Amino acid sequence: MMSNQNAWVHGRQLTLVRNPKWWLGKTKLSSIVFRFYPDSQTEAQQIRSGELDVFNPQPQVFLVPLRHTSGLRTQIGNGVNFEHIDFNIGFRRSQPLLSKLWLRQAFAYGIDRKGLINALFTKTGIDPGLAVLNNVWMFPGNRFYKANWVFLKHNAQKAINLMKSHGCTGGPSRPGQGGTWTCQGHRAAFGLAWRSGNQLRTLTFEALQSELKTIGIEIHADDSADLFTSRLPKGEYDIALYANTGSPDLSGLDNLYGCRNDATNYAQQNYSGYCNARVTRLLKQVNLTFNAKRQAALFNNATAQIAKDMVTIPLYQKPTYLIYKAHFKGLKENATYETFEWNIGRVAY
Repeated sequence: MMSNQNAWVHGRQLTLVRNPKWWLGKTKLSSIVFRFYPDSQTEAQQIRSGELDVFNPQPQVFLVPLRHTSGLRTQIGNGVNFEHIDFNIGFRRSQPLLSKLWLRQAFAYGIDRKGLINALFTKTGIDPGLAVLNNVWMFPGNRFYKANWVFLKHNAQKAINLMKSHGCTGGPSRPGQGGTWTCQGHRAAFGLAWRSGNQLRTLTFEALQSELKTIGIEIHADDSADLFTSRLPKGEYDIALYANTGSPDLSGLDNLYGCRNDATNYAQQNYSGYCNARVTRLLKQVNLTFNAKRQAALFNNATAQIAKDMVTIPLYQKPTYLIYKAHFKGLKENATYETFEWNIGRVAY
């Protein structure tokens, strides 16, 4: 496909037409029009009304009925994005208690990752087969995948006991009893930040808020449109809920988990303030290793330590949706950056 001088309408659409010189021969579609919409709900309405033929949204609850709509087909894939919770443990404007490992552990044991996925994806029908993710940047389909967070099981009483054993007062003795902990002069109350406009994250916040309340930890909504553009890079958050995009290449992740050094401009995407010299050393070795098995071993050693330090909590590998009119042939979901367009030259109407 190729464009021409009339193909681009700013803010509205891009038209690509068949390239007669394409090296694989004549494409089956004569043209493709890419239209730009402000949100997935608008796209869902458009495909129902027949104004759209194909769209590739993030899975959301309101899309589930389209899976059962006559004349439409839905393909669900395993995406390259993974949802996780990150703690700001000391980068600029951190809440002091988040620097305490036992507090982060209590928070982690206080949430039910499996129950969350069941509520968001299984019961809603978005993706009934979705599993808990127990690593970061490496997914279960990878032959080197190790479940380094598998030890993290929901245990509300264990969370309460951790708080009590570190001198916290005012919280419950058993789950659901009531009260919020105060530890070392600070209330165990934090903002949970996510980017505005994502229904699943809003539902996630509500579920986490309810669970954490039973163990004496409060979180309040910190829904923010500028989370990625401003607040994360500045460290202006307590706890953040968002997704990262994985890659077959494990190098470069010391930029996220290595000991940040602003003087040397090192690890500038480490927005949590996390620093473990062993992790930094292992991830730097990953960068210099070209043997896949050895690289994965180094990486898994590093993430096993990150799991123990509880700086991040992986939740799930985000599924992908490809929704299209049933009379299209050859469309196939692709979780890479190529998306469903990877074989567009072979798609037929």
